[in-house]
Amino acid sequence: MSNTSQLRNPSAPASAIGTAVHADDLRTALAEFRQSLGSVPQDYQAMTQAEREAAFLRLSMAAEEAARIAERAVRGLDELAVATQRDPLTDTPNRTVMLDRMGTAMAMARRRKSRLAVMFLDLDHFKQVNDTHGHARGDELLKLVARRLESAVRDTDTVSRFGGDEFLVLLSEISEVEDAGLIAAKILQTLAEPHLLADCASGVRASIGISLFPEDGSEVPDLLESADQAMYRAKKLPGSSYQFHSVPTTTDTRALDEVKSAENDQTLRQANERLVLKVLAKHPADPESEAVHGRRVRFLAMVAHELRHPLAPIRSVAELIQRAARDEDQLTRMRHVIDSQVFHMARLVDDLLDDSPTVAGRFRMEREPMDLFAALRRVTQAWEPALALKNQKLHLRIPRRECLVDGDPTRIAQAFANLLDNASRYTPEGGQIRILARRSGGGICVRVSDNGIGMPKGTLDCIFDLFSRGTQAMAVHKGGLGIGLAVARELLEAHGGSVSAKSAGEGHGSQFDVLLPELPCAVPIKS
Repeated sequence: MSNTSQLRNPSAPASAIGTAVHADDLRTALAEFRQSLGSVPQDYQAMTQAEREAAFLRLSMAAEEAARIAERAVRGLDELAVATQRDPLTDTPNRTVMLDRMGTAMAMARRRKSRLAVMFLDLDHFKQVNDTHGHARGDELLKLVARRLESAVRDTDTVSRFGGDEFLVLLSEISEVEDAGLIAAKILQTLAEPHLLADCASGVRASIGISLFPEDGSEVPDLLESADQAMYRAKKLPGSSYQFHSVPTTTDTRALDEVKSAENDQTLRQANERLVLKVLAKHPADPESEAVHGRRVRFLAMVAHELRHPLAPIRSVAELIQRAARDEDQLTRMRHVIDSQVFHMARLVDDLLDDSPTVAGRFRMEREPMDLFAALRRVTQAWEPALALKNQKLHLRIPRRECLVDGDPTRIAQAFANLLDNASRYTPEGGQIRILARRSGGGICVRVSDNGIGMPKGTLDCIFDLFSRGTQAMAVHKGGLGIGLAVARELLEAHGGSVSAKSAGEGHGSQFDVLLPELPCAVPIKS
């Protein structure tokens, strides 16, 4: 007798699935599922019609159950990833994510020789609100400030609560220095609008310090220190105000006069330096240091994202398996898709649970001599049902002779699945996707191309960056973070390879070229 009760249904709360105990429960559930799937008969030729229908029904239920397990895993890790990246009070990106985005934005600005700005904002007299009206009312005021800040900046900018009543604003790209001053003035005007949270009709007063890249620093701590120093100069001025750290070469007269009025305040500068050092204090030897925590946050986001990829093939198989009831070869292929994708999920959960110093915060590698072309055939076979649902045509040109690389089969498949998913995501229904593999100078080149929406000029140097939020990156990722491409690059580079992107512009499709080193043909493939 067969029913879905034979396939374990995880009962762990989604909100806690990313903790060690619940992730371990998920790993057990996946192992039990694979065992249950293995008990489904496969020799259709030797079965009676009734036995064949029963086996088909069990395979169909297995596909549905695999999709449910994957959806629970994705939902739970999504919630945990959000919790680790957001400030619990204001729901803005937390300090770890903000520092990471600053680093990414600076790297992009450095490559493009462009400018960005960082604002350090401190609320004036906020302690009086807490003392007079209580911390609950103060918390509500901080939430109000966060929403008003977000409404005053651009979609590509980032607002973050940095601690207490301090906020950071990252202007990831500005054309002119005056742009930062205009946005600062808009912020102060927005905050000054009346509110009733403190039983008064007045608005919020604030002081803003602005630092510029590259003028005021070449590293994240330098920009923060410069912005903090400028903020304390702004506090010495009457009313809400903003100050640049250094005198810009071109800026409005009011900002220039304000900067000059406080330029020689050395005592305040020294006090600010001590404050920033305290704010940015790190303890590299401490395993819970900010750098280590940042790596864990980023890796959790990557694993949560990657768990989505097995979902697409599994869901497609669950839908298409009904049509393949009489096609035994196709049923066998779909069964293999389910098993391989569940195994991939199990590897991702193992990554999350492995805290050993050598692999924590990374995708674990189990490398062996493997046939790259056979791996590409398996990836495309797994994704064909999902592409068929979008009426997308996949063209595969791979040499018949095997091609050996020193690789982890699951990770290689993961990298190419991300590239294939990216091509499908940005190619309209009915579009064309091509995978071409060839040997090239002692290595292998695999090209994944499409005739989709293409990429605007200026995006090619940032689309592989994790958590990128520049204007061009937003245009490519449509508001997403581009995690899949960042993971693909990390996995391919871990195999000694590389990946690059090309596009003739918007509407002209995209092309991704992967290079991997080839092993000598004499190396045997491990069984």
